[in-house]
Amino acid sequence: MCGIAGFTRFQQPTGDIDTLRNMGNAIIHRGPDAGGEYLDEHVGLCHRRLAIIDLSSAGNQPMISKCGNYVIVFNGEIYNFKSLRESLIQEGIEFATETDTEVLLALYQQIGTDIVSRINGMFAFAIWDKSERTLFLARDRLGKKPLYFFQDNEHFVFGSELKALQQVSATPKSLRADAIYDFFTYQYIPDPKTIFEKIYKLEPGHTLFVDSTGVKKNQYWNVSFSNKTDLSEAEISEQLLSLVDESVKERMVSDVPLGAFLSGGVDSSGVVGLMAKNSSSQVTTCSIGFDSKKFDEVSLRVKSQTNLKQIIMNLR
Repeated sequence: MCGIAGFTRFQQPTGDIDTLRNMGNAIIHRGPDAGGEYLDEHVGLCHRRLAIIDLSSAGNQPMISKCGNYVIVFNGEIYNFKSLRESLIQEGIEFATETDTEVLLALYQQIGTDIVSRINGMFAFAIWDKSERTLFLARDRLGKKPLYFFQDNEHFVFGSELKALQQVSATPKSLRADAIYDFFTYQYIPDPKTIFEKIYKLEPGHTLFVDSTGVKKNQYWNVSFSNKTDLSEAEISEQLLSLVDESVKERMVSDVPLGAFLSGGVDSSGVVGLMAKNSSSQVTTCSIGFDSKKFDEVSLRVKSQTNLKQIIMNLR
């Protein structure tokens, strides 16, 4: 988990370097390993880093492209970044780090906003194009990574959490009455609304394109149930297992220790089984215990050990 935030300065200076630092400090819990700011005449960006891939300081953000024209702040992981990196290297692109952030930056330089159709991962990022004076923001297909924004005729402000946006004086502080009603009705606030007036969540599978003329929103992905198949149940099961296996394998790419929550259920046991299949060492797991046996996952975990061993044997 990392944290991003920023603002544009097209109409007037929405904030300064101190504003960016305050925005970063408000979400420092999202990225305690490093932080940084970028500020020019038209935009301000800040980042808080939790280092997962390439732990060196070369992976710190905001990251500027080798040509100096693009600046990125990124929260998330791109699971297919290694294959993308290899393709870009074959096209003559040179990399200075092993990060997925640099791959995102290079890919955007190559194909622009179509980048969202090529990446597989969980993400919220913003890329500033200095020459075109445009800011491109994107959120992953299922909305695993948060992204909030505020806009009016003079300001655009964004961040991973509402508390980052609140560091900008122009950001509204008044509560939205229907959002309060939604929260007590549904126990959450449906997007694009938030608890504050004129502050919105960027919906999953959407992008924002920001320039001096305003903000344009675009939906690049949605779930479709129109595709039909003539495959048998056994063939579908085999394909599903292959997809889940590949998904687990991709998510095990890390330069820090990995682990898994094991509740004793079929889903977590299956994931841990696939982790064991794709790992050369023993998988670290943990469970949450409660005094109430009704909710105690530790006892369920113990009962599930036989099932887990059987799952691992079948997968191997």
